Amino acid sequence: MTTKATSRATIQRLRIQNYRVLRDVEFRDLTPLTVLLGPNGSGKSTVFDVFAFLHEAFTTNLRAAWDHRNRIRELRSRGESGPITIEIAYRQAAGERLVTYRLELDEENGSPVVLGELLRWNTSPGSGRPRDILNFQRGEGFLYDDVHDRYTNERLKYASDGTLKLLAYLTVLYDPEPPPIVGIEEPENFLHPRLLPVLAEEARLTAGRSQLLVTTHSPHFVDALRRNEQRSARPIPGFPHRLGRRRSIAILMRFLVALVKHWSGCCRSMVTTKVAWRRLWQPPRSRNT
Repeated sequence: MTTKATSRATIQRLRIQNYRVLRDVEFRDLTPLTVLLGPNGSGKSTVFDVFAFLHEAFTTNLRAAWDHRNRIRELRSRGESGPITIEIAYRQAAGERLVTYRLELDEENGSPVVLGELLRWNTSPGSGRPRDILNFQRGEGFLYDDVHDRYTNERLKYASDGTLKLLAYLTVLYDPEPPPIVGIEEPENFLHPRLLPVLAEEARLTAGRSQLLVTTHSPHFVDALRRNEQRSARPIPGFPHRLGRRRSIAILMRFLVALVKHWSGCCRSMVTTKVAWRRLWQPPRSRNT
């Protein structure tokens, strides 16, 4: 019986080049407990920022992660001219195949450029010959087709944030080793309405592999659902719910005005505060009414 301790993903090796103070650092044979030692400024916190950078780049976009760290002038190690390289080797679970991912980045005309991207894993768990699954240089390279056991040449083109987000959803839905539960929050963000029925159908087709929980405001997504797949969530009357900033400020001002009016004469009962709160959550009336 596999325990939780042996079924989690573990990093086996990490190499970082030209990332801030980490000019060329490699960690091998990482253990379940790894402690980094060193004086201030030696790069201990920078190791964590490498993972934060990757997370931000994959969950939002590379440009956002790049600009958030003041671009190449702050990211690349002082005095270096080569690309920033991050390479991670990990196992999805104990005894599983070793997966290696490498990313090489630079900057041209103020924008980040992916010079190289490599995904490699062993052909069989635990051992076997390493095989390049994906290998791209400046947007051109090849992909390995596992079904037909062949390579196909590909050339990446510019894709909108919506297209990339749809691809990310499909990647999660068709994960060869899917998690038991997948949560998707408001998939309509950045997606064209015409793509939402397609995504809903793909979610239904893959729901047998993972249990899916989705939140949405989109009628286009809901229209593609069956009746038994829908659950309604309604706000509790009188209970504060999340509001946009502009509306929150307007409501706060109305509350303060109402509170001052009710308490300006003298100390009143707590009923006045309750009245003020009721007014707070009532939308302002139109001047035409």
